[in-house]
Amino acid sequence: MCLYRTLVSHDTVPVWKKCSVAAIAYHKHLYTRMVSGEESDEFERWLDSEYETPANRALEKVVSNQRLTVNDWQVLIKFLAAQDVRTPARLYEHLKRSRESLQEALENTLQVLKEKLECDEKIDGANLKVTNQTASLLPLRVTTESSSGEKEVTIKAETYIGRGTWLFSIRHLLENTFKVLLNHKWTIVKPAKGFKWFTSDNPVVKLNFTNSQNYDLKGGWGNPKGNIFSQSVPNMQCLSR
Repeated sequence: MCLYRTLVSHDTVPVWKKCSVAAIAYHKHLYTRMVSGEESDEFERWLDSEYETPANRALEKVVSNQRLTVNDWQVLIKFLAAQDVRTPARLYEHLKRSRESLQEALENTLQVLKEKLECDEKIDGANLKVTNQTASLLPLRVTTESSSGEKEVTIKAETYIGRGTWLFSIRHLLENTFKVLLNHKWTIVKPAKGFKWFTSDNPVVKLNFTNSQNYDLKGGWGNPKGNIFSQSVPNMQCLSR
């Protein structure tokens, strides 16, 4: 295949370059974080231990046409959710969405905090500390400013948009929002003999479908009349409605 390069070192360098898919279809250290000045793969190990490894047994049962228990279905749904939120495409969506909404969300949060502090004089700084691992992923710095002799204190919150905010959103989605997927009706289907399902570079396809002229791939979790497809097992589809 040929790769179109949007930036080259000189006018004489061709913008088209022949390369293999394996040379471009990956992202190094997508989930790596810097913790105390050192690289950490803790987040990827968490995905593996909580979502990928537990799904192995259920996937084996799917392949061998064994009956699935309620717990098997829940494990598979959690696995599908993890596959959906962890792709580079979802990182791009997060960055775009955050540029449009993060500033407003942060201001609203500070306003709510201000109102709570005004209603309860006993609240102190200890109540503002990060208390769980999910929140610790968010690159957020909170500082206070006050002038001597004044009763008012200014609370300032700073963050940046990047992989840190994305990893925070992934963990929040997988620990909380994913539960809406349990309300979907799920089934596993195989293609007719001699046929194969379509393939996609996206492990989870979310379809909004009204009719053959009115549809798009901008669906989401819990969307009415939406369909979610996942081909985690070769030549099989996990389908929800």
